[in-house]
Amino acid sequence: MKIKKKLQKIGVIFAAVSLLPLAGCGNLVTLSDRYLSVDSATLPSAAPDASAPALQPAGGTGTAAAQTAVAAAAGSSAVAQTAAGGDAALVQNAAAQTAAAGSTVSQNSAEKTAAGQADPAGDEIAAASQSAADAVPAGDGAAAASQSAADAAAAGDGAAAASQSAADAYAAGDTSASGLPLTPLYAEYSVFLSRLSEDERTDFYAIYRGLMSFAGQIDLPVALPDSEVSKLLQLMVAECPELLQFGSSWQQSTDLHSNVRSVIPTYALSEEETAAQYATVSALIDSFHAQLDGYDQYQTELAIYNYIVEHCVYSTTSSYASTAFGALVDGSAKCDGRAKAMVWVLRSFGIESSVLTGSDHAWVILNIDGTYCNTDPTFDDNESGGSQHPCSYAYFNVPQSAIADDPYPADELYTDLGIPDTVSWTQNYHVRSGFWIASGQDASALFQAQTQAALQAGAGLISIRFENPADYAAASAASASWLQSALNWGAASCSVTTYDYSDDNLLFLELQFQNS
Repeated sequence: MKIKKKLQKIGVIFAAVSLLPLAGCGNLVTLSDRYLSVDSATLPSAAPDASAPALQPAGGTGTAAAQTAVAAAAGSSAVAQTAAGGDAALVQNAAAQTAAAGSTVSQNSAEKTAAGQADPAGDEIAAASQSAADAVPAGDGAAAASQSAADAAAAGDGAAAASQSAADAYAAGDTSASGLPLTPLYAEYSVFLSRLSEDERTDFYAIYRGLMSFAGQIDLPVALPDSEVSKLLQLMVAECPELLQFGSSWQQSTDLHSNVRSVIPTYALSEEETAAQYATVSALIDSFHAQLDGYDQYQTELAIYNYIVEHCVYSTTSSYASTAFGALVDGSAKCDGRAKAMVWVLRSFGIESSVLTGSDHAWVILNIDGTYCNTDPTFDDNESGGSQHPCSYAYFNVPQSAIADDPYPADELYTDLGIPDTVSWTQNYHVRSGFWIASGQDASALFQAQTQAALQAGAGLISIRFENPADYAAASAASASWLQSALNWGAASCSVTTYDYSDDNLLFLELQFQNS
């Protein structure tokens, strides 16, 4: 399932534009400079910044080995071309720009310039932006609650020990003759594997090994009720994104007591096809590691998120729509394929994460620096009529309260296992970027600063999220007058596209300026 946000075009505003640089203005980002480093004196705009690089396909332009593997797995030269479509020059340019700027923007998001940095437009804007950044709505209590939940499972040590206990019969890192793992990949960074009972973990590992060995029938070490085995298999589909060959089709053989003795799976791919796709995804992830060396967890997550949003078209009918291969390599997937892709890459960086499913939708729960939150690379992929619109980050690292009105909550199998509380906004995109307005706070200075930055660049975004729905409604009603007050009549026109994120208390506008 995917819900599109309503796109509304609201015409052209004619205004005279002063093209003189603002006092103290540094280098400004244009839309074509999406991830390049900028001077610390940049206006607090909603334009992209350099806190995380734009990830490229493996090898920048793709290696011959990767292309061959993709073509063999997919049977299509078009998929092989997808793997070859990167541009290493962008990453190299970003690195050169960062070195030239002599500064690192580690706190910000990959798509926006932080509002709380040095502000050439005046102390008032800097103060307003910093106040927005400081006003984290969850407060110390929520952060403490998240940390308390994190203490139980986030560090990974307990999960690793529990998973290893269930897998004592199998050597860690054991692989099949075709190079496929025979124990769950990065199990220590799963949110839920450690929450299984010992009997459930034992059967989970046995089924996994059988699937990766392409067994026709998998006998279970522990006979469990039919309903429990069904939940285990449902969990495995989402929890192990590297199981590219296994979907939602299997048979269960039960005894007279309705306990399952064996599972007969249906495979969507041959062993050779699975191995080729696995190798291709692994090579791509290796290239991500090379590009993200030295970045923190938040920056790494943001770069992965951006890659999926920008490189994957939403599709329910593509050949690999439900797999990580579809999202990462084929460039076409639906919500579960996107969520699996994100989890596979996140775990490879040591970030605890898992796919959550509910109401025919899939998203990700993850732990960033001790804070559990939800992130959804499907709902934030703003596509319309074949066109890619700017990413709003409305669903990037949000608490449960922010997604309650969408097709959540999670399925029963997750609630039975126990879902960590997601109550804090501390790792949220808009909070980290300084685009958050606490209850009762004035948003006009931040709005005008983002408008001026867009004006200087020729185009840009207004992206401001509000804690209080009433404050959002008031700012939305005032936005036209705020925009006009930042401009002068007569010399240029401004085309404004507004995106309806009223359910998320997010004011999100796209501005395009043209000289008259």
